[in-house]
This record gives sequence, C-alpha cells and structure tokens, in this order.
Amino acid sequence: MQLEIENYDDIILEWIPYNQFNEIKETGKNGSITVYSATWKNGPLVNKYLRIFLELYGISQDPNTNDYILIFNWLSGNEKIDDFIQEVQLKTNNIIMLEWVPYNQFYKIKEISNNGFATIYSAIWRKGPIVNFYKYSYRRNSNENVFLKQLHNSHNLTRFVINEVKKYLTSNSSFLVIYGISQNPDTKDYILVQNKPINLTGNEKIDNTIQEIQLKILKYDDLIFEWVPYSQFDEIKQIGKGGFATIYSAIWKDGPLYRGKNMKEIHIKKLH
Repeated sequence: MQLEIENYDDIILEWIPYNQFNEIKETGKNGSITVYSATWKNGPLVNKYLRIFLELYGISQDPNTNDYILIFNWLSGNEKIDDFIQEVQLKTNNIIMLEWVPYNQFYKIKEISNNGFATIYSAIWRKGPIVNFYKYSYRRNSNENVFLKQLHNSHNLTRFVINEVKKYLTSNSSFLVIYGISQNPDTKDYILVQNKPINLTGNEKIDNTIQEIQLKILKYDDLIFEWVPYSQFDEIKQIGKGGFATIYSAIWKDGPLYRGKNMKEIHIKKLH
C-alpha cells in the first residue's frame, strides 16, 4: 500500500507499536469488534493539509490478546453511523463536513431548552468544525460556539438518528445547520452538533415547518425564516384588529436575517 501511493497528500499506512497509545478508553462494541479512543504519541504521517474522511492510518496488535487493531482517524463504534457519515462526505463534494465528534470535545455545556423529544444545549467545541476556506483547503474554527441537540432514548435507534440528520442536509453551504454527530457517554443518547439552535418552540410541527422552509432557501439574499422569541420585541403597539387576529407594530431588537438590509421595524400578527 505504501508503494501504491501516488498523491503527495495521501495517508501513509504503517505498522504502529501498541505502546504508542495511551489514554485508551472503550467507546463502543459491535459484535466481534470493540472500538476504543486513544492518544497516539507520535501521530500519523500526514502533510500540512487537514484530513477529513474516515481513513485507515495503520495496523497494530494488542500484546495481551494478540488481537489485531485497525487505526482510524475517527470511529463512533456504530458501523451504520460511520458508514452514513462517510457516505455523506463523499456524496456532497465536501460541502457538508459531517463528522463524528467525541463528547469530550465539548465544554461549558448549558441546557437551554427541553421539549420532551430532545434537549438542546449550548456548548463550546474545542477543535471546532471543519470549514472549506479555499477550494479544497480546510481548517478548523477552534473553540466554536455550537448547539447540541440530544435525542432522548436514542441509543438503540440508529435509523431514527440517521433520519434526523438527513432533515438538516442541504446542498446550500450558506445555510448549513449540522456539523456532526456525537453521543452522551452517560445516557448513550445520540447528539446532533449544530451551528444554530433548532426546535426551541416546544411544538414539533412548527419546528419542522420552520426547518423545511429554511432548507428550501436557494438564493443567497433570501430572507431567513426563523423562530423569534417574543422577548425580542419592543415598543409593541396595536394598529388593527380583525375577527381572528390582531395586528401590532414593534421593534425587533436583533432584526431579521436578511442580506443587505437592517430592517428592525416590523408588524406582528397575533392569531386569536
């Protein structure tokens, strides 16, 4: 395999002595395969460009059991989820940098919403998400603020988790919502790592409608349809009333997400 390397940025497959690994922790088990996370003292032979896709770095062997070990750059411990992540990466031409994110990468985790179906947390991601900053060159935005959507009782619902991730996939990188998948080590619930809080209304049908509209946005200057907390409105004044609704004028503190405009004075239609 080493002799077949053609590109200057290919991974160098190698034999890795087991004593090169420390902080070895079991993260998952699937039949005859057990997955561990570990720190590799010397690390893989790679060039300056960031490697993204699920790749094999080398082979090792446990001196106690004589079991052979395959060294990957990441694994969730769930074969279906690993295959899904790799499939998304390879099919989206690097637009979506979906990846598996170890839970210990997050700190300052704070709960901000719980609707029974999922709990939303804010957190800081140490390494941060992968971004494409020039053609096929990549870097990470370290210490990025992210939102963690923890799906309740999802530890045995792999297909459900994959379908939830698919809801956020879009070919428009400007409105990319999801960075990756993680897992709470205590509850084993799967987590969607997102760049914005989704599903904060407590009403699943409304959340899904907002999400569907956002993912259909095609133009860079389209208005971003979103959920707006009522506390965002000031100077609320009634200006009209009908049979089923009352119209108010108001000032929206942050204003809508709209390219090229800074419109904050809006009208509110309150449905009776």
